[in-house]
Amino acid sequence: MLLAQALRARGETTEAVELLREAQVVSDASLAFPRRQALAHLAGGLLELGEIAEALRVAHEALAQPAQDVRSRVVALRVLSNCLLAVGDLPAARFAVRQAIALSGATEMRGELAASQKALAALTSK
Repeated sequence: MLLAQALRARGETTEAVELLREAQVVSDASLAFPRRQALAHLAGGLLELGEIAEALRVAHEALAQPAQDVRSRVVALRVLSNCLLAVGDLPAARFAVRQAIALSGATEMRGELAASQKALAALTSK
């Protein structure tokens, strides 16, 4: 997943998505990151490639994954927000990012709180 995120940062989204697709088929605990987070990043990559319907489906799949960590849920909620915005559902996009803010604020995840607040600010201007 780290390599895939580095590829996305370099603009090599197609290659990153290929790597992240492994999270869809690996369901055991062998992932270095939570499966939910890997799927959320896959959804983000798909969205970058313009595959909006699949990105939305994968974002929902990410949120359906059992996970005990807060960060992967916050990341998945922000990606879901972006997917919902891409399909034109601004109220649902705002709701998802507000959930990310509430969760990250309640757990004092300052880095995720700041990123989620920035995402909400971007949606507020729309």
